[in-house]
Amino acid sequence: MALDADILLDRRRLKKSVFRWRVVAAIAVLAVILIGLAGTGLNKGVFGTLGPRIVEVTIEGVITEDPYLLDALAAVEEDSDVVGVIVHINSPG
Repeated sequence: MALDADILLDRRRLKKSVFRWRVVAAIAVLAVILIGLAGTGLNKGVFGTLGPRIVEVTIEGVITEDPYLLDALAAVEEDSDVVGVIVHINSPG
């Protein structure tokens, strides 16, 4: 019978330990998500911007009037934190 009591106590300790690790993992995942959202792309993010930055724009294929690209370039132009733009063009003409 003593063996059964020891097994039950070990199971109880293991459950508490697993619960603690799940809480720690959930907090870590939330922290990574918040850090990932901080100042990425053209959005100001949760914590504001990360300071001056250079924007990289890639244009591939036949160059046409793309409203999405024009809107993105207009947003880059209006963003005061952008200090430079690198444009990669891969086009047949």
